[in-house]
Amino acid sequence: MRITRRKLKQEYKSKSVGLTVAFTILLPMLSIYLGYTAFKLFIVPGMQPKEQPQQSSVMPSEQAVVETQNSSEAIPDEEVSEEAFVTTFELEGLNFYSIQTGKFTTTENAETMKTELNRKGYQGYVYQNDGYKVIAISSLSRTGIEVELQKIRKAYPDAYITSINIPAQQIKYEKDDGKNTLSIETQRDKFIDILLEMSEHGDQMLKENVDAERIRTIANENITALESIKNELNNISTTSSVGELTQKLIKVIDVGLIHLNEAKQSGSNFDYQGALNEILYEYLAFTMNSK
Repeated sequence: MRITRRKLKQEYKSKSVGLTVAFTILLPMLSIYLGYTAFKLFIVPGMQPKEQPQQSSVMPSEQAVVETQNSSEAIPDEEVSEEAFVTTFELEGLNFYSIQTGKFTTTENAETMKTELNRKGYQGYVYQNDGYKVIAISSLSRTGIEVELQKIRKAYPDAYITSINIPAQQIKYEKDDGKNTLSIETQRDKFIDILLEMSEHGDQMLKENVDAERIRTIANENITALESIKNELNNISTTSSVGELTQKLIKVIDVGLIHLNEAKQSGSNFDYQGALNEILYEYLAFTMNSK
């Protein structure tokens, strides 16, 4: 009987200890769970602003607008300057032919041959390119000067016809010069037409005996046409980029006017040929310096 009681006490003591341990473990866990549930159900909803969903839908679009505005305002100066150039201005190219009588390494020797040509009736021209080349006459037509080559070879056996190519040049111009550039192109086309006309007259003078009065009349017509082009170019208002180009073309015209006036005074076909020489090589220099 005493043993049974002792055993019961031991079992009761063991159960009590087990319950105490279980209660000690489960109670904190239960408290944490209840606290987390209450925080999630009652406290968290109160912390969130009611307009939050509307803000999330509006803000991205507003931010995109701001970014777009910032990107358009942050264009580098280099890009802005490039935008100002919207197209190109073309300097028309052409081919012409010259009778070359000599080539020298010094300008003194070239000028000596040019003086000899002058005494023989040719208004020579010294063209500096890979040396100093002496030119007797020039034309836009090769056949126009082939006959003259045979005459020149009697004094200069090594003379030959050389081909000169003036390539077309593309010149950028500013947006504000668009209208003015069209006017410049019109006057440049008229200038090329005058060169073609002078070349035809020059070829005719080489083949036929054209009297001095006729030469004066032709030279005067060319002078009038070139002065008209010059006046039109001077009346064009341009920015510095195309304005500089216009002044260079006017300089070419001025050279032609000087030599055409000499031909007008003398009535000489060789002075007229010399004027064509000067204009063609001045135009060549003009296009090559306008890249």
